Amino acid sequence: MNQVPILNLRTADRTWRANLLAGDSPTAVAGLLERLPLDLPVVQESWSRDVFVGTAPVALPVGPGDERAPYQYPGLLMYDPKYDRLAVCYGDGRLQDGFAPIEAVALAAVAGDLRELEAFGRSLQFDGVQTLRLEVGDEPGPVPVSAPETGRRVTVSLGDAVATAVLLEERTPKTADLFASLLPLSGFGTNSISSGPFTRFWNEAGGPEGQTLLEVDEDESRQLIGGSTNRYFSPVVAAPGYLYYNQTPSYQGIRIAARAATIQRGMMGPSGKSKLVCFGQLIGDWSHFRAATESLVEVGARPMRFDLIKVT
Repeated sequence: MNQVPILNLRTADRTWRANLLAGDSPTAVAGLLERLPLDLPVVQESWSRDVFVGTAPVALPVGPGDERAPYQYPGLLMYDPKYDRLAVCYGDGRLQDGFAPIEAVALAAVAGDLRELEAFGRSLQFDGVQTLRLEVGDEPGPVPVSAPETGRRVTVSLGDAVATAVLLEERTPKTADLFASLLPLSGFGTNSISSGPFTRFWNEAGGPEGQTLLEVDEDESRQLIGGSTNRYFSPVVAAPGYLYYNQTPSYQGIRIAARAATIQRGMMGPSGKSKLVCFGQLIGDWSHFRAATESLVEVGARPMRFDLIKVT
């Protein structure tokens, strides 16, 4: 099997390494690799908040199996098939024009600390067009996704799939501690209804809605994203690989975004801001767990459990 290479994103004084999402968008990623190296003038996108876009057209092939990303997360490089351009999300953004959201095709995910990527994105509004060079990196992939060094570890099991998560005790210490105090937690997991690729945990002791009740601190209802230290914002978009607490009354409980970015929403649209608190991050290889979440829509509910890993 050929190993997927690393993608480097370079400016005059910065370099970011990204994992190509060949498994999610094989046709589009193959098309991108054929175009590399690529020097791309980029500017702040006018309608999409924390998204910068290339000003030179880049047409890529898109296959029927390529992943469309209705919501984006920090570090995601994407292809805009409507306007034939590449774009990067660096914070709380969503690719759109003045009329509607755009079905972005996921290409690569920048790994590591994203604070410098956010700083570069924010500078474009003031500095104007800059050049971003996309090229194949020297080393093979994948780049390890950085995880916090501190924080207790938890096992998350869904059927026979087991993943490890680290509690974000520096970002949301009170929520993480409250969650840890309830462990072990057992129940079952299902796909979400009306909230896209969320996995919903139903607490077996939580009544008809499977609630898990945490008294979330108001300050922790605002999240820092991508490691950013310079601003807070309401957590609208849930990034893949993270554990969230849904604060919506009557539906309080644990949600995991294991497949793609999404939002917590109701049947008629978004349920509002400040409803999700991010308190954990999946680490290591959790591909088996992701596959298990994808199967829930067909196989139905599966036993789900959270256990604290004891340090000896």
